[in-house]
Amino acid sequence: MNEQLAPLFDDFCTEKQRVYGGKVRNSFGFPSKFNGCDHPLEVQVTLKNKSRAEIYIKTSTNFEDEYLFIALKKADEWRIDSYKNRRYGNEKWSIQIL
Repeated sequence: MNEQLAPLFDDFCTEKQRVYGGKVRNSFGFPSKFNGCDHPLEVQVTLKNKSRAEIYIKTSTNFEDEYLFIALKKADEWRIDSYKNRRYGNEKWSIQIL
């Protein structure tokens, strides 16, 4: 799985040291972290400034998952830097390991 995961980080995520998570994983979960993102109920992109954007995704999973991806623009490329999620309509976002 790490062989398949590493190119995704190289192509879509910012380069930074990730103490947990990152390209090399010792465990994997099911369902996947981003269950439901492939068929979202709602997607919103908010440009916070010229180099920072927030991508909101609401899913139709049983958990009513919502995701907030933080994307940064570096060298004219947008890359995912971090994300948060929440479930069951909770008001508070939880910082997650990417």
